[in-house]
Order: sequence, then C-alpha cells, then structure tokens
Amino acid sequence: PQTDYAFMLEILEHIPNSEEFLLEIYKKVQKGVFFSVPNTGFIVYRLRMLFGKTPMQWRLHPAEHVRFWTITDMKFWLNGLGFKGKYTIHTYKGTPFLRKLFPNMFAPAMVIQIHR
Repeated sequence: PQTDYAFMLEILEHIPNSEEFLLEIYKKVQKGVFFSVPNTGFIVYRLRMLFGKTPMQWRLHPAEHVRFWTITDMKFWLNGLGFKGKYTIHTYKGTPFLRKLFPNMFAPAMVIQIHR
C-alpha cells in the first residue's frame, strides 16, 4: 500500500469496468477507500423514468454515466466484490428526515467507505 486513503468522488459511474478500477485502488491503500455515486433509486429519478426520461444524473449529456446503482444494488455489488462486512454506506443531499427513514427513495446520492 502506498497511501492511507483513496477518495473517488463521482467517478465510478463514468467507468465501464468500475469493479477492476475499485479493486486496483483498494490494493494501494492501508486504511480504506471512499467513493460517491448517485442513487438511481431516488424518487425524482424514478419519476423521470416513469415518464420515459433517463435519470437526471448528468450535466451535459445522458451518456456521461455508463453505470447506475441504487443503494440496494450497491450492497449487492460490494458483497459480490468481496467487501461484505467491510463497508459503510452514507447518504447525502435530499430531505434529512426522509433520507434517514427511506434512503433508497429519498437520498439522491451516497458515499461509500470501504474499511481495511
């Protein structure tokens, strides 16, 4: 390992092989990795899809994002990569009270901390 922590904020959703990238970064840290991604399960994004639009998780063009996760998908993905029991998911943005009660629906974004 070459560093204590790695931070990848709003990056993995833009990379086709996010698994390989995350695993390579994880090999290089002593204490952990932090990364953030949008939560595609956010109610506003769901409503856009209901009306035939892509989730508004981009700035210039929908093709900016090649990967999409809900909070449930993220747990499945991280467990599949071998991180079961080694991560914490924090949500941010959105209405604080609703975000705490129903994060899948009311948290537009998440930060994941993978512990060593």
